[in-house]
Amino acid sequence: MITKGYKQEGKSAKLHWTIKLNWGQSELSDVVITDIVGQDAQENPNQMIYKDSFKIYEMKFTGSNNTPTRVEPGYSPGTIGDGLYYVTFDDPDSTFKIVFNEPITKAYTVEYDSYFLGASGDKLENQAKLTYKSKVTNNGEDEGNSSNASFTFTGGASAEKGQLEITKVDKDDPIKKLSGAVFELWSAKTGGFLIERVSTDNDGVYTFTTKVGRTDYYLIETKAPEGYSLDESPYKNLTKVTIGQPLQPLTVTNTKLVRAVTLKKVDKDDKSPLAGAQFKLYDANTHKQVEVKDTAGNIVPQPFETNEFGEITVGNLAPGTYYFEETAAPHHYLLPVEAARKTAEFTITDNQIKVIQVEMKNTRGIGKIIIKKVDGANNSPLKDVVFNLVKKFNDGSQVMTATTNEDGIAEFRDLPYDTYILTEEKPHSGYALLTPQEVALDGEQDAVELVLTIKNNKKDHSVKLTKYNANKTLTLKGAVFELRKETNGVYEVVPGITAEQLTTDDNGALCLKDLPAGKYHLIETKAPAGYRLNSDPVAFEIEENQIAAIQLEKTNSRISSGGGGGGGVNPSDPKDPGDTDKPKDPDPKQPQEPEDPAGPSTPGTPPGGGNESGGGGNPSEDFGINEGLPLGDTNANKTLPKTGENSYLPFYLLGFALLILGAGIGRKRV
Repeated sequence: MITKGYKQEGKSAKLHWTIKLNWGQSELSDVVITDIVGQDAQENPNQMIYKDSFKIYEMKFTGSNNTPTRVEPGYSPGTIGDGLYYVTFDDPDSTFKIVFNEPITKAYTVEYDSYFLGASGDKLENQAKLTYKSKVTNNGEDEGNSSNASFTFTGGASAEKGQLEITKVDKDDPIKKLSGAVFELWSAKTGGFLIERVSTDNDGVYTFTTKVGRTDYYLIETKAPEGYSLDESPYKNLTKVTIGQPLQPLTVTNTKLVRAVTLKKVDKDDKSPLAGAQFKLYDANTHKQVEVKDTAGNIVPQPFETNEFGEITVGNLAPGTYYFEETAAPHHYLLPVEAARKTAEFTITDNQIKVIQVEMKNTRGIGKIIIKKVDGANNSPLKDVVFNLVKKFNDGSQVMTATTNEDGIAEFRDLPYDTYILTEEKPHSGYALLTPQEVALDGEQDAVELVLTIKNNKKDHSVKLTKYNANKTLTLKGAVFELRKETNGVYEVVPGITAEQLTTDDNGALCLKDLPAGKYHLIETKAPAGYRLNSDPVAFEIEENQIAAIQLEKTNSRISSGGGGGGGVNPSDPKDPGDTDKPKDPDPKQPQEPEDPAGPSTPGTPPGGGNESGGGGNPSEDFGINEGLPLGDTNANKTLPKTGENSYLPFYLLGFALLILGAGIGRKRV
């Protein structure tokens, strides 16, 4: 029923096997051929089966001819229930089974190839076992054996066996292991035979299951991991490897694919990088915008914008030809005409490992800044004002200067679009100097004229102080001050200012004008009539470019009894009686106000606001409720007078005593 034999291919270790099956053309069912190869001394299979070499041919006998002819094209393996037969393998023992899907009645030859793994001169053995059913026997068996006590071939393999184990890593990151590669191990570089193909791995480690004699073989990588270049593999062609130990390690690197492009935007003249330019990516064949995705599969929004280095990098591109089109120019630059907005075309290749570089240039706009200098109050033009202009991010360019004419106009011409700092170097006479300001000259078109109207105000080196009572309900006339100016850390009296200028007027105010710039103190030397002196300095500073009067305020507390103006007199000092013996005539223009009652509930309190030369307001707010009540108040009997206040109680007591004494004398006379 079955016989088996082989034919050596040349003097190599490759064997071509033929199994003759059912040449008696019996009717057989459940036909299974089991093939077992021989083993070496370490019980390793001494042959490797070429799994893709199986072919079964029908053999046709004609007439009395005992040598049949082969019917082409033959049968390749199918699957269970499909095709004439299928093949199963039991690795790593190199045992296989051929199972027929249907009964057979014809003669066949089974052909396949194997590779001898032993050393030249080793014993070659192979056994084919047939099981079947027929009309004659229910369970038939037959064997076809082939044996060669000393199989010789050309080659220097050792009788000892070894396996190849490959670790696949990223070339730039050797710690990263790579899956998805396919390797083949061949017997020779030319005229050799495929020993084994490995396409599965364990975390980037690929192990060849075939144990071969320890000698030189040839390895080729036929498929690189996803995202890596096969062209850059050191084993992209058959390359010699030596298997010299039971498990021979080999590390193979791969270079990551870089299907990417970098667009660099630069200045046309000085090649400096330009940030802020925007582009979209187009397919050069369809002229449609390309949908770009990142490595996670997310769509990358467009337009792309150049970074601080003037660059846009777009990766993960499919092989093809592309171009960028500019949609917005960088700040201070002109958008090219439509025909010039596209970059040169570039091509992304399948095995590209380097970023393609594309460059595009832009032209900076040129414009003019026109300054119109006017008075801040009436908009009249101001001439002879000197301005300086310099780039904000100074690149060493010269400072430009312009002076206003009779119409208050100054011009800076032929300016590259940029951001500038405009400084007023010299103001119009009598006007305050303005602080520097930032000016942006820009536009979508060339030759922009930027007109700036700049107002100046006249200097105002003045100060106004307003004098109030304690709760600021009344302004106080008649307070006298002296003005001191700081010089080298010392405040000295400013000469040349009259007493009238330093005395608060009917509105409680004093105004000083045209003061030189500097730090000052106003010190009260005489209080308004009926108020305590407040000699705490009032500090202020006149700045050179001051354009509005400084507003100051100062308050005084009222004296508890109506004893006339303070005038700077210290009542506790016996050397300074303050002219208390000299009665003062009332001022017909300034009527006297009666003493304030004691509490906030006392009727007759004057309303807030207004002016008072000698006092006013609520005494509890002016100087505190504990200062006592003035004489004559209807509630005076409820509060004892304090030191310094007038009281008639001693006179009452003296008069009462005289009455009693007079009554006693009268009785004696009677």
